[in-house]
Amino acid sequence: MLKINSVGNQTAVTAAGSIKTVAAEFAAAIGSLYAQIAAEDQNAAKAFRRMIVQAVADPESPAWAFDITTPRCAMVRDQKQGFSAADISSAVKAGISIDALKAMLRND
Repeated sequence: MLKINSVGNQTAVTAAGSIKTVAAEFAAAIGSLYAQIAAEDQNAAKAFRRMIVQAVADPESPAWAFDITTPRCAMVRDQKQGFSAADISSAVKAGISIDALKAMLRND
């Protein structure tokens, strides 16, 4: 079982079951998010995929730290306006990597 509860800037993750089950549920959750994003915006889905791959593949990623204290941020991309300066500022303050920021801003 995988449960993610996020309220404001507080996020709690609860996992139960075998490592194989938790990993499979996590992958299914990412796949579901990707499908929902792709249904709305193919470019945003490509950016999401790059960011997830970067976050998981980079051994220096905060995802692999035992003490994660980085604040969380959420951004909604307006197809006409793109990301605002405030969106980018929030991401930088939250500790986004340069590669993830580039992927977020890339429009391919």
